[in-house]
Amino acid sequence: MKKTLVLTAVVLIILGLSGMVCEKQEAEETREYTAADYHKVTISCDNGEITADAEAGEDIIVKFTKKGEDLSEIKITEDVDGVNLTITIDVPVTPLGYSCDVDLTLPEDIEVVLETLNGNVTVLGHQNSITLHSTSGNINATNISGEADLSSENGDINIEDHIGDIDAMTNNGSVDIMCRLQ
Repeated sequence: MKKTLVLTAVVLIILGLSGMVCEKQEAEETREYTAADYHKVTISCDNGEITADAEAGEDIIVKFTKKGEDLSEIKITEDVDGVNLTITIDVPVTPLGYSCDVDLTLPEDIEVVLETLNGNVTVLGHQNSITLHSTSGNINATNISGEADLSSENGDINIEDHIGDIDAMTNNGSVDIMCRLQ
């Protein structure tokens, strides 16, 4: 009985200390781009929510919220190919809960491709072609027009107030669509 109590106490102390050593950090980083230079923006993230809002303006603003034990492990790279901007976020695959959420603000007429392995993807107000994919998460699109290619392996797809062609597929979830009449 004493051995069990001592062993339990040691395990609890170790777990308590590991919680102090593995403290989760959070930091924000913002990058801005001149919208007139780009026709298409692609964002690909391993683990995190992606939100895109279309607003009037001349800039593309991308805010990253990194979360994890050692934030330098989260790598953000960008590639410019002519008029296409691609941003890739590599997040460590560990049990420590690393993630990087992305908030994107850009003019409504820029084509958008947003992909995440684990997290929801939400867009509001885009008036050009959009491609949204999540392996494990929901897809939400509101007040959009143009071609919409939406997919989730494990998650719901919700489209509200849309004009244009829609291709929506989920393997494990529901698809709800509300379209405007032209």
